Amino acid sequence: MFWGGLFNIIFFGGGLLLVYLIDKEKLDWKFVGVSLVFVAGGIFMIMDSDTSSGETIVMETGNETFHNNDTIIAGNYEYTARKIGTENTIDDYGTDMHANGEYLIVEFSIKNNSNHPFTMDINMPFYLKNGEQYFESDYNLSNVYTRDQIGNAGLWGNSNTLNPGNENTSYVIFDVPEEIADSSETQLLIPTDDSAPNNIYIYIN
Repeated sequence: MFWGGLFNIIFFGGGLLLVYLIDKEKLDWKFVGVSLVFVAGGIFMIMDSDTSSGETIVMETGNETFHNNDTIIAGNYEYTARKIGTENTIDDYGTDMHANGEYLIVEFSIKNNSNHPFTMDINMPFYLKNGEQYFESDYNLSNVYTRDQIGNAGLWGNSNTLNPGNENTSYVIFDVPEEIADSSETQLLIPTDDSAPNNIYIYIN
C-alpha cells in the first residue's frame, strides 16, 4: 500500500506538474481533477499503511526508545521487528485455529554481527508487554505461520544456528485481547545476550 501510494503521488502529481510547466494552457478541469484524485488517494494510502520506514539505532545505554520496523544494533546482533497485523483465524495445516482474542502477527529478524556462530534456543519464548501484563507467544502457530510464509521454520530451523554475517527471519504469533493488540503502550520484548546493555522493548503500534 505504501509503495502504491508513493507511485500515485509521483506519477500523477509529477505528470500534472510537468504539463503545467511545459504548456499550462493544455490543462483542463478533467485532467486536473483526475490527477488530484489519484494524488489524494496516494496520500491516503501512505497514511493508512502499516509500514513505517524505521530507523537504525545503536543501543548504547539500554534506555533508548524503539518503534515498529526499527533496526536495533544491540551488542553483537541486529534485531528488527515489524507488526504485520491481526487475524481472527490462522490456518494450521488445514485446520482453522480461532483466536481467543486476536492473533497479533510480528515479523522478526536477527542478524549475527559477531565472529562466531550463534545457536538459538528454539524454546525461547517471545513476550508482549503492556504495563504489568505479559503475553507469551504461541510457539506452534509461529512455527506453522513461518513455514507457510517463507517455506522453512525460520528461527526454529533444523540447525538453530546462525553463522556470522547471516540473517534469519521468522513470524511470531500472539493471542491477545483486542485492546492489547491495538494499544500504543504494547511492546515486543526481545531478550538479548550479555554483549548488549539491556533487553529490547519495541513499541509495535
